[in-house]
Amino acid sequence: MKRITLIVAFSLTLAACGGADDAANSIVEQVVEQASGDGVDISTDDDGVSVSFESEDGSGSASFAEELPDGFPFPVPDEYELGVSMTFEDDNGTSYSVVIEIPADDFDAVKEMYESWMESEGFTVDTTELEDDTSKFALMMGERDDVSAGVSMSVEAISNDDAGNITYATVVTLSWDAKG
Repeated sequence: MKRITLIVAFSLTLAACGGADDAANSIVEQVVEQASGDGVDISTDDDGVSVSFESEDGSGSASFAEELPDGFPFPVPDEYELGVSMTFEDDNGTSYSVVIEIPADDFDAVKEMYESWMESEGFTVDTTELEDDTSKFALMMGERDDVSAGVSMSVEAISNDDAGNITYATVVTLSWDAKG
């Protein structure tokens, strides 16, 4: 877990900086390798950031992109804006984590869509919901023999103009964790 956390942290930092040149990649690789004891390779291009690692426990790779990954298992609503997309591959299989933004008014319909989809895909689903006058949140956790899936949804303020008008959206995090 330490290995993955370090790789993800440095990769996200690198991605947030808008990519990097070979010298910067090399420096980040050295820092991660020293901290984790693993061999690490970081690549950046117009499509995003890729990280591969090798250790005595196994090998894997993670990629961060500005589009939905190939093979992404979740359905997505017709109207969404992609925030973050990550794919992680190791000996257990392929895992995904994607953040999308949908209109705030679509919260209930999209929550129902994901609950129904998870049940139809054979997941045992456990849903937690919280709502008060100012916020709305849902967490759906699904378990199957081969994978754990999670959907986290919350209505959040995404902008505030000079006149004090606040715009809200539903932020949805979709997680797919292969069990191998």
